[in-house]
Amino acid sequence: MAGNSDRYVIRELKEEEVGQVFDMLLEFADYLKASVSNTQDALQRDLFGDTKRCYCLVAECIVDGVYKNQLAGYSLYFPAYNSFTGAILHINDFFVRDKYRGNGVGMLLYQAVAKKAIDLDCQAVDLLVRPSNKKATEFYERMGAVNHTEGVGRHRMRLTRIRMEDLVKTKPFDLANCVSNDL
Repeated sequence: MAGNSDRYVIRELKEEEVGQVFDMLLEFADYLKASVSNTQDALQRDLFGDTKRCYCLVAECIVDGVYKNQLAGYSLYFPAYNSFTGAILHINDFFVRDKYRGNGVGMLLYQAVAKKAIDLDCQAVDLLVRPSNKKATEFYERMGAVNHTEGVGRHRMRLTRIRMEDLVKTKPFDLANCVSNDL
């Protein structure tokens, strides 16, 4: 656990810190027992390239009033849209390193994400939590999030890159008219 004199500042990720966030992403994946196919180079491109695909806030630790360039946590998010509610902000990753948990870092980071959503005129902040991650579910509920697992009546579906390529190969279509040749 971090010391009592530690404080935290929440700010935008700097380009030279992508490696630190990628390390935390790997810690997060290990915590969730998930595999990672993304690379640090791809994350760098998606955060800072010509086509920004996501954004990142970080919690930086300040020890005894001195910025130490120690990142305590991060939130990776992107703007999204729901045709029924309008603009939303989707949190893809939300992670606080173990030694910084219990010090309010998560609350500060979550508040900053909510502020970003308000600034972007979003109507909601959405995120997915694994059912096995009870601590995270309880945290988000304490922060005011509503668990929609049972209430939405929908399944989250995913088409992976390999399946996309298979689909395009096996279902030829006319791109000019966006009409399937099989219909």
